[in-house]
Amino acid sequence: MLGTQAVAADRVSPTELALRLRDDLDQIGAIIRLAQREKACCPFFDFAIQIEAETITLRITVPQDGAALLDHFS
Repeated sequence: MLGTQAVAADRVSPTELALRLRDDLDQIGAIIRLAQREKACCPFFDFAIQIEAETITLRITVPQDGAALLDHFS
């Protein structure tokens, strides 16, 4: 699902991934629900949606020992 909504992935740090979402995003509710499910099963994940004038970004962070998990999102 994120694969079809993300247009770019930027590994901000070893423990943070920023996914730039499509401009014509109509699935924001589904992305929020996905993040909620991930947080329920893996509480060490943190998700934030950053809204700028030109972009919408989903930021995913994990603790240092979970850094390899971010490879599955990019």
